[in-house]
Amino acid sequence: MKKSSLGVKLTISLASLIITVMAIEVGLRTAGSILQSAYEKEYIPEFDEANTQDNDLTYEHFNNGEEKSVLAIGDSFTNGGNVQSYDSYPYFLFKKLNNDLRKLSVFNYGKCESTTFDALERIKLFIQKNPNKLKYISILVGSADMFGESFGAVNDRTIMDKEIKILGIIRDFRIYKIYRILKYEYFRRLGFTDRLRIPYSNISQKELIATHFIYENARNIYINNDELKYSPNSPEVSRLKENLPENHSVTWLNEVFPREVLPAKIYMERITMYLSSIYARKNKHSNITKLLVDLMNAHPLYFWQENYLKALKYNLLQSLKLQSKYVPQDILLILNNLEEKYPQLKNRDNFTDFKNVITNWDKYNLEIDQKRDETWDEIVRIADNNGITLVLHTYPSNYSSANNMLRKIAAKYKLPLVDNNLLFNKLIQNEGREKYLFDDDHATPLGYQIIAKELFNIIKELEIHGS
Repeated sequence: MKKSSLGVKLTISLASLIITVMAIEVGLRTAGSILQSAYEKEYIPEFDEANTQDNDLTYEHFNNGEEKSVLAIGDSFTNGGNVQSYDSYPYFLFKKLNNDLRKLSVFNYGKCESTTFDALERIKLFIQKNPNKLKYISILVGSADMFGESFGAVNDRTIMDKEIKILGIIRDFRIYKIYRILKYEYFRRLGFTDRLRIPYSNISQKELIATHFIYENARNIYINNDELKYSPNSPEVSRLKENLPENHSVTWLNEVFPREVLPAKIYMERITMYLSSIYARKNKHSNITKLLVDLMNAHPLYFWQENYLKALKYNLLQSLKLQSKYVPQDILLILNNLEEKYPQLKNRDNFTDFKNVITNWDKYNLEIDQKRDETWDEIVRIADNNGITLVLHTYPSNYSSANNMLRKIAAKYKLPLVDNNLLFNKLIQNEGREKYLFDDDHATPLGYQIIAKELFNIIKELEIHGS
């Protein structure tokens, strides 16, 4: 009798617990529907990732256990190197597919400064390792083709696969979402957890002036003492921190003064790239060209070191293509003058290679386009042979050469195209650039959501009417 009574009590207790949980769930869903619009502006991510996570060391696999997948491949616009993995367009796509259409896993195979030619090799390798895995390949690539083909990869690090399993049933419970809100917002405020999301704040005019001041003084300290190391607690950095603007943001301070110890060359590259990114955010690419040309003129032997400062040279070439104040002949004149003054530059491959590109600007563009055509032919053939649907994207930014090629290939093979460039130009015209594009022309989290939504709409149409 006692055992029977105990069983009844346990059953009643369990039933009461289930009813209570369901009642809470219904209540939370009701409250959630009322407050949804407020939280949609910055949703709570379903997995944690530290701000120090380097997306360029991993290929994220957003896995829900489904066999068929989408491969998102490209450069840093796909990688989301300026945001957390859960703010990249492949993850936003994964969420929309699993919430609103059908369950598909998504691979983020973005790699900073990847080229069309590099993407082809990575597609072949992926299919070789994962036969019959892919249903779609989403491709946004091409902006780095000229530099990558002429000077080699800017990013040649080994990249490892990183599986991120998203728990489908648990994540749908509002109780779990409340836990995530507590962890994301309130636990962080109490100091129990780190901040999950990098804050995106516009730089003030005072911070911009201070960045210039720090950059100029850092040049005097580190370029002339190349053996020094940047250390956040060093006397050199203390000097650089003199006269900081009042009410400066923590984000800005961490950008100009990283917390880790770095070789002097790496610190100079980082702060120069940060200053460049500020101008890119304001669509002032001629300022970037001037900044880098001035550095090259002032310290040519430093600037043209082999195996260092590659990102600056890449940025110089990119900014030259995106502005109208300087033409290649202007840069060629500067390079000729430097070569005459510093004959040893003739023996530096990166200098001579760069000069050859500038000298033969139109010819190089024609040759790159021809090789792009051949590469795209092979990508399309591989997709057809493996029953994979290709979806192409243009860049949100005005990368004319790459965007024109992507439109041309889409038209030639009748491939679906997400014309981000056309869409973002309209959005920016109506609402401003900084809402959608951030540093170095990369998208903000909102911008990546828009890219994912447009891609989702195409996949939805293909799923309904057939690829």
